[in-house]
Amino acid sequence: MRKVNLQTKPEAQDKLFGLALFFIFFIVSLPLMVNYCIDGTNLSFYLRVLKEGGAENLFFLIPSLLVRAGIQGESVYKLFLLLINAATTLIAYVCFRGIFGDKIVGLVGSMVYTWMPYRLNNLYSRGDLGEALAMTFLPVLLIGWYRLFAGEETGEEGGKKQWLLLTVGYSLLLQSYLLSFLTAAGFTLLLCLIQWKKTLKKQTILTLLKTVLGVAVLNAWTAILLLYRIRMSQFPFGTVGNGRIQSRGVYLSDFIQLFSRNGSVHDVAEEGMQQIQPFGPGFVVTFCCLIYLWLLFVGRYRNRDEKKTTLKFTAVLTGLGAVCALMSLNSFPWDFLQGRNRLLYGLIVCLYEPTRLLPLVAVCLTATACAVVWQIKKWESRDVSRWFLLAVAVIALMTTQYLTGDILRTGVPRNLNGTSFGGEVTEAEYQLENLDISPLDYAKYEGSRYPAPVVFYGAEAVSVAGIGILAVLTGRKKRVEEV
Repeated sequence: MRKVNLQTKPEAQDKLFGLALFFIFFIVSLPLMVNYCIDGTNLSFYLRVLKEGGAENLFFLIPSLLVRAGIQGESVYKLFLLLINAATTLIAYVCFRGIFGDKIVGLVGSMVYTWMPYRLNNLYSRGDLGEALAMTFLPVLLIGWYRLFAGEETGEEGGKKQWLLLTVGYSLLLQSYLLSFLTAAGFTLLLCLIQWKKTLKKQTILTLLKTVLGVAVLNAWTAILLLYRIRMSQFPFGTVGNGRIQSRGVYLSDFIQLFSRNGSVHDVAEEGMQQIQPFGPGFVVTFCCLIYLWLLFVGRYRNRDEKKTTLKFTAVLTGLGAVCALMSLNSFPWDFLQGRNRLLYGLIVCLYEPTRLLPLVAVCLTATACAVVWQIKKWESRDVSRWFLLAVAVIALMTTQYLTGDILRTGVPRNLNGTSFGGEVTEAEYQLENLDISPLDYAKYEGSRYPAPVVFYGAEAVSVAGIGILAVLTGRKKRVEEV
């Protein structure tokens, strides 16, 4: 039989990668391939958003219109989850491939990130679509950070158009889930402090300033109404019991367990580990992190210079991911810090619960896993790299299949059609549509103290036009310099 050399057949290789991406999407979407929807902690809130048409979140606008057009709510909801899975698979692949310059590494990054138990928990067990959407776009910020601080290897460090990528990433995050945007902004500040030498470069400062300006003007209507709510004391600060958040953290065992199981409890203070939802990054991430620590300890690739800056940046991400993981534990002294003074109390209570740091843990440790795969694939023998890739794929598939099977076995079916959704849900306090800050619905502003919606539409139009003009001028200036 004639052997086909995939290195000389790029079209065949592209087909294989396409099939692999479809397989990743198919596996993570198995809980949707039933004739019911699995109930979740925050599901009632999002179902009410779709059913009643209160979709101020831009991503929920089209699904809400489909429901209003007469399409069954169950079909629309499950289709929305399918689109989230497809977008996460593709975005993660493109971003991790862009960072490491390798398609196989991008494929591994997409698999690890898309199949992560915490992400599946948001989709199926918790029903938290806001954070699931935010996790879809976090890899965009990751590659933006990489190009900003470590892009000299590809000639993209502090590039004049990098602010556009960062602006898009932060804007997508803001429109998905406000709390994820705030945690990502804080993470960016910490990253800038650690990379202070590169942060103080003129081009980096200009890029950051343009990003701040771009995000501010592109999301002007959200920012103005949000500030108005804060001024009117209508923003939900400190809505978690007595305001203490430490008890809502997770156990260390969530990060090291082999098989994650479905659960109905998201607050460990209630029943401990009994029936707790999956909050960990998955054993495949733990496995890769252990290999990463071993490689650092023995100094196996210490004298290698290829992609040295990228690997150093990955080491920074690994450290920050570990810090965020530590801060998400219920043993981290959040209550002690909150008791020091009112400023710390107010800042910490805005986090709502320590688990909101887990999306940052997910994207950082996925980058760590990709770094391990890239090093072994690049500097070990072909047999060693193949066996390691096989081990990673098998561990990821087995643990994911176990979790999705347990979700289907123990998940409570819920019929979305004809169901009455009552009661106010407080889990999604920081979701944009729950803040009532969108000018999309004219009726809600009639007779109220809100400014006229036309003000916000006009401000947004000017903002978008300004960003477009600035992008054109930046590109024109670059062409002039090249000439």
